[in-house]
Amino acid sequence: MYAHRRDPFIRALALMADSYVRLHLLSQVTSLPLLLLHALSQTGALDSLVRPGEPLSLVLSRGRVYILINALVGNLTHFAFGPYLLRGDPKAEGQIRLPSDHFPAAFPIARSTGDEEPAPPPVWTRVTHRLGKSLRKASTALTGFLNPPLLGGLAACFFGLIPWFHHHLFDKGGWLTPLSDSINNVGNLYTVLQMFILGGHLYSKQGTKTSYLALVWLFSFRFLVMPAISISTIHLIRVHLPTLLRNDPVLDFVLMLSNVGPPALTLSAIAEMTDLGPRVEGQIARTLTASYVVTPLIALTVTAALEVVERSYR
Repeated sequence: MYAHRRDPFIRALALMADSYVRLHLLSQVTSLPLLLLHALSQTGALDSLVRPGEPLSLVLSRGRVYILINALVGNLTHFAFGPYLLRGDPKAEGQIRLPSDHFPAAFPIARSTGDEEPAPPPVWTRVTHRLGKSLRKASTALTGFLNPPLLGGLAACFFGLIPWFHHHLFDKGGWLTPLSDSINNVGNLYTVLQMFILGGHLYSKQGTKTSYLALVWLFSFRFLVMPAISISTIHLIRVHLPTLLRNDPVLDFVLMLSNVGPPALTLSAIAEMTDLGPRVEGQIARTLTASYVVTPLIALTVTAALEVVERSYR
């Protein structure tokens, strides 16, 4: 009965199920892919993705667009679902469930009844009560999803898709261009500031003991399992369903790398937003730091992705 408490392997698996499995779902989708694309262009590794007569600058521009679209969708989902993934089941910790919680009718409470029983409420009263309860639940769930990053992403989609706003915000000479430039400069500081916050967490927050088996499983999943799934999936789609995706080597390359790499730095911000406590935040900070130590393993994925894309378009 208590064998799982003595077995270190079972304890490590339990720790993974509680903390590290959720880290698998949130990957670095912005800064690392952009830096990787720029570095590969400087070394000439992207020459195999350039079509005849096409300048490298155009290839890089398309690659950045693909990465930013993926980053927009990724960040929206990170901040919308991340708090729920990190928080987990609120009833799983710190609560003792009685048998009556599972079987409400197992221990009925005797009630004294008089000669007359109260009449049931009218149908319209029951309907309005249930409708109001459902609306309150929906409002609570919607409020939980409408966090500031999600609102910012929706605003970006709104202003970017309307031609008048797009022209005055992003085109040269637009009267709203200074505003968009200022927002862009603040956005470029996000990753740097998040690294400082991560360092502060490492210094000030103790955190729980990290399971090395859990870290090995996490890094194996992010740098070995996910690359195999991404590369094989895109290659099979390109071979058997060639019209499903746009015929673009850069698109294939970006899609192969979209789910590869260390967990996202936004995990630290999500942990702060969710108010998980200093121990969990310290554990996340240590995991993120260790993940960036092994990030050079992504070179294996880059090499394999370039080789597969080159063979697909040969």
